[in-house]
Amino acid sequence: MRDPQMFQCLRELYISNCPRCKDLPLVWLSSSLEKLYLDNMDSLSTLCKNVDMVATGYNTSVAIFPKLKTVVLDSLPELERWAEKSAGEPNSLVVFPQLEELCIIDCNKIATLPESPALTSLYYQGVSIEGLVPISMALGSCPSLVQLDIG
Repeated sequence: MRDPQMFQCLRELYISNCPRCKDLPLVWLSSSLEKLYLDNMDSLSTLCKNVDMVATGYNTSVAIFPKLKTVVLDSLPELERWAEKSAGEPNSLVVFPQLEELCIIDCNKIATLPESPALTSLYYQGVSIEGLVPISMALGSCPSLVQLDIG
């Protein structure tokens, strides 16, 4: 599953109940993926790892989830970053150009949102107020947002 060619025609991906899974396959390079659902993955800390190395390894520019429209992240207690470079540092230039719906449930370590110019709906629900990491969102990063639900 480390070959991005495997995901060429994939439109929807559901990964659930994989408590020891630390990394996602190179699905983020897929030019066709429109819906991503991740659920109950206790060890996942970053959606896209080694972004800089993978891009040079496949001689392509980095386009993270270029067609993704819907993301549901549920019960990912270690998820902290959207993307990181090979040295483990965050990749701050994460843009989901077509993302319209983002649902984050019980992912209390994620503290930022990716730049999503097409985002219209954002739902966020944390486990508890005490453990909640406030999500920061740059003004203008989601100019199309019309529905915001924080529970």
